[in-house]
Amino acid sequence: MSQRTRILVVLLLSMSILGTAVGYMIVRLRHERAVLSAPPSASITDVAAVTTGPHIVFRSTARDSTYGKVGVATVEDPDGPRAILDLSCDRVFATARGGLCLVSDRGVVTRYKVLVLDRAFGVVEEKPLSGMPKEGTISPDGTLASTTTIVNGQCDASGSFTTRTTVWRIRGRSYGALEDFALYTGGERKRFDRLNVWGVTFAGNDTFYATAGSGERTWLVRGSLSARRLDSVREDAECPTLSPDGTRIVYRKREGASDNTWRLAVHDLRTGNERILPSVPLTDDEVEWLDDDHIVYGLSRKGGQAAMSDIWSVSVEGRGSPRLFVPAAFSPAVVREATGGTQR
Repeated sequence: MSQRTRILVVLLLSMSILGTAVGYMIVRLRHERAVLSAPPSASITDVAAVTTGPHIVFRSTARDSTYGKVGVATVEDPDGPRAILDLSCDRVFATARGGLCLVSDRGVVTRYKVLVLDRAFGVVEEKPLSGMPKEGTISPDGTLASTTTIVNGQCDASGSFTTRTTVWRIRGRSYGALEDFALYTGGERKRFDRLNVWGVTFAGNDTFYATAGSGERTWLVRGSLSARRLDSVREDAECPTLSPDGTRIVYRKREGASDNTWRLAVHDLRTGNERILPSVPLTDDEVEWLDDDHIVYGLSRKGGQAAMSDIWSVSVEGRGSPRLFVPAAFSPAVVREATGGTQR
């Protein structure tokens, strides 16, 4: 066989392999498009029907036409009829006075933004984000908002990532990046080449709690917007959420120094005591209080359904096992008041 013939055979084989791969990709894309255009698998209702009392807002992960859209269900019947909004979010957060929708616009160049929502889920403000959306939250009184983005690397315990967490007043001034605030541990100012901050949970008009981290060390911190200061409350705590009564904080912590298995813990702000909860298989860093005695969190499914997540609930008193709360859902936010929202 001549050199020219061998080259021709190699080219033909390469074209055949490439054609097969392209054909497979086209078939997969068509299948995926068909799956995500299928009718909703859950019972659908109007948003006004599920916001007349306490309700839970989430991102739908059902493999149908609702995938990625904002869903709303009642706390009383979370597995019952759900409302689906014409609003797609990577992450969603809501209170009785407003909400946030973090969005990735994927095109030739991916752009990130946050949509500020009113109590009826209408968009009242749009702001660009500096990186991949990680989380967002609004204060209970609806006056403050915070977003965290990953601007470099992946968010994990190695510290090989960079966050940008900002706090601003809705339709008002920005307090800038929390990474620029001064961090104090034991009353002593600490300085790091790189400080990351995430997991903001608001406690009052000026006060918030969050995670501060550098390298493999993390701290639960109490922050002051006016003083631009972070004070360590305790070490080894990530992604805090303040309880509805403002007396306890739930967060996650590692089981071992090099282990990627997480435990949930509750810190009592009145006594300083920490209580470790029974082992919970966490795959998401967002934990929300359902009420004063229970929390909810997202958990990815396994195997062929790994693209789907469910929301589970467990007692913070260690009573009973986790139970499925909202199937095919992610990024939970509990709204404890009626809002009477109407879809726009």
